[in-house]
Amino acid sequence: MSGPAMKPLRILSAAAFVLLVIFAGRVPARCGSLPSQNKPDGDPVRRAKNLPRAGDAQFERMRKELDAGNYPQALHILQEYCDEVRSTALALKASGVDAERHPGGFKQLQIHVRKSVRELGHIILSLPEEQREGFDTVRKDLVNMEKRLIEMLFPRAPGKNAEKDKPKG
Repeated sequence: MSGPAMKPLRILSAAAFVLLVIFAGRVPARCGSLPSQNKPDGDPVRRAKNLPRAGDAQFERMRKELDAGNYPQALHILQEYCDEVRSTALALKASGVDAERHPGGFKQLQIHVRKSVRELGHIILSLPEEQREGFDTVRKDLVNMEKRLIEMLFPRAPGKNAEKDKPKG
């Protein structure tokens, strides 16, 4: 089968190879890094909406390091995640968007941080006693950030500000 019948197959194979080379450069690589480490994103809401997926990848990397007994590297990954959450929350706050009326991004970030705090609590309990301190410090930072996100989402919580909650009359 090396005659004229193979010519269309060779052309088709060559065309498929050329398309593969062209489109391989356009497909984004999936990696466990966070969005701001790849490229700065001007829209903090989009950044907050993308953080859960990237944050889950960071937690997976951290778990692998913990399983290997590499506690300092795992803590470093966790601190990077915490810094990303902090910068995203600050960018959302600085954007001037009213989180109570337009919760997009704020809500996703708060829910993901709550999930991460819960997961980190379980991880800390499984760590040797001497390794817990750094992880617990980061967990406390995440708890504080989550509280601030809840305050942005629900600024008029009952009992929070008695003067504003009083009826005018």
